[in-house]
Amino acid sequence: MSGGFVQIDNAGATSLSAGFSIKNVTASFSNGMSVGGAGNPNFTANWNLATGAQDDVSKPSWILGLQVSNDQMVFSRTPPGGTGVTYMLISGTGNVGMGTTSPRAKLEVVGSGTTTGTAFQIDDNLYGPKVTVLDNGNVGFGTTVPGAILQVGANPNIPAGSTPVEAVKGNLVVDGNLYGTNAYVTGNVGIGTAILDSSSTPRIVITATELQVNLQ
Repeated sequence: MSGGFVQIDNAGATSLSAGFSIKNVTASFSNGMSVGGAGNPNFTANWNLATGAQDDVSKPSWILGLQVSNDQMVFSRTPPGGTGVTYMLISGTGNVGMGTTSPRAKLEVVGSGTTTGTAFQIDDNLYGPKVTVLDNGNVGFGTTVPGAILQVGANPNIPAGSTPVEAVKGNLVVDGNLYGTNAYVTGNVGIGTAILDSSSTPRIVITATELQVNLQ
């Protein structure tokens, strides 16, 4: 015990920045826990509580900080010999932030840029991507590189120079009204039918070479 602090370890350190610390030094780095002091308990890996730095600069460090004074929980990582980065934060209001330290919603994910980096993705249990959201806001179902604000299916035929809001690869079924200014279609269009095949009798079918109108 020193100056009101209690330390249990085998490192021989003589000073602590928190009220209670337990450290276990193995190999070249220590794992520790500090409680009390400034009211911000930390659980650490490869982090020296006495010096506030990495024990082994050739390895990364992780810190789980319960910051009572800031009313938040922080998960941070310091790369080998580098500067710490907060990966996830839970605020006192219950908001969760990933890539941000000031989440404005119950869950806010901030990507690494503003272009085609992946900000969010949902996979199946075989790690096949099903839903992807890029940093630029494009959302893809069945594709990891959506070229429109909403793209369904991979590699739709998007005309050169166009910037569509939605792009669909495959069949599109609309049960209701469909409004738009421009439409690019590379296959059949059926109005009055949900299935375009030999058994259907659509009222209007447009192909690349003809316009069919069936009044039956």
